[in-house]
Amino acid sequence: MRLISLIILCLISLASTAKTYDADEVVLKDNLLYDKKGNKISGDIIKNYPNGAKFAYFKVTDGQSIESFLYYPNGELKNKETKEHRIEYGPNHKIKRESYGDRAHGNDVRKFYTGDGHLLIEAPFKNNRLNGTVKIYTDDARLEEERPYAPVSIRTVKTNKDEQTVKTSVLHGVGKLYDAHQKIIATTDYDKGAVKKITHFDADGKELPTVVNNNIKAFDEQTCKSQDGQPLTGALIINTVEPQPQFFEVPCRNGVIDGTIRAYLGTYGAYARIYDNIPYKNGKKDGIAYVYTYSDLVLSGEVPYKNDTVDGTVREYFKSGELLYETPYKAGQIDGIRKVYGSAHANPMGDVLLGEFPYTKGQLNGVATLYNTLGDVQKKITYLFGKEMYTKNYGNDKIPTQPASASNSASNADSTDKTDVKSTEETKGNVTEQTK
Repeated sequence: MRLISLIILCLISLASTAKTYDADEVVLKDNLLYDKKGNKISGDIIKNYPNGAKFAYFKVTDGQSIESFLYYPNGELKNKETKEHRIEYGPNHKIKRESYGDRAHGNDVRKFYTGDGHLLIEAPFKNNRLNGTVKIYTDDARLEEERPYAPVSIRTVKTNKDEQTVKTSVLHGVGKLYDAHQKIIATTDYDKGAVKKITHFDADGKELPTVVNNNIKAFDEQTCKSQDGQPLTGALIINTVEPQPQFFEVPCRNGVIDGTIRAYLGTYGAYARIYDNIPYKNGKKDGIAYVYTYSDLVLSGEVPYKNDTVDGTVREYFKSGELLYETPYKAGQIDGIRKVYGSAHANPMGDVLLGEFPYTKGQLNGVATLYNTLGDVQKKITYLFGKEMYTKNYGNDKIPTQPASASNSASNADSTDKTDVKSTEETKGNVTEQTK
């Protein structure tokens, strides 16, 4: 009995001596964490914001981080990470990215979510390159599309010493598009990034015609009709050269656009990359349009449509995928609180809320609030139907109000409306209206 008691006391003693380190006391070498005396760390590492709020917390064993947490200035969890799992939350507290698997070697499955926290993309990676079938989901968790990727494209990379050839992942194989009943309604044949063929099918699985018409200048009621006015059912391909080579895949059913218009950078039959999806129902935009940038997996914007009109929360993102704007629309007009965020890449304090601007039927109306990167109020501006009536500044010298490198700071967001997310329908200079 005395022996058991002695063991328990020893364990309590060891637990009580677990050391806590300040981040400034830690040295990173060869991916291991050491104290300033050169000893591998076992314990907890804590880093705080300048105002004392917790910024990061690491659990370390024998120099290796076993589990880590990052926080927003308001104390909300930003991300949690282990060797097998990483989960990230946006500044609106919704999940935005997630990964499972052997993350250290880039052999994992990565998930990307919409601004509302709905799963949008599930992508397999090998050696940090896309490899396998990427799955695209709708907001109601239905599988909508499968895109095959493989590291089959060869490119030359210049270094300080020489040139090296490396493989990059591109679309390669057969992509599939599904309807609400999980029937295949379209396929796309990809060959090392080149779009070789797009085929649409009817409800019975019968192949529909693919028509190329480069004379279309606008997506309207005439888009899915032949030159003699006959209704078209099938895939309509539109090639354009302005502002850059691109083509549009338009689903036509009985003479009207019905389905998702997909836009590609590149030329039909050659190399191309998807950058925009806009949903149509019976000839009108209806649903959430997704705009991609730089990568098929990184969102540039989300634009919700109802009956051909922007209605819902429009979201825009930095090139890094971090949230930039959240703008509420009602019947085509900004109505509600527009939120402006800072980028984690431009601002080491994290992508945080920098401004809130109230709108009523398209006009600034109410009290706008600007924050610094610690969440402290910097300024309040009172508007009355578009007119600035009163401004009150709040003294705070803890930290600059916002990152200078941000493309549009919160301080001028009230006068710079950035909700015009680039639309697929901007072709040949005058294809269609923008999203507003």
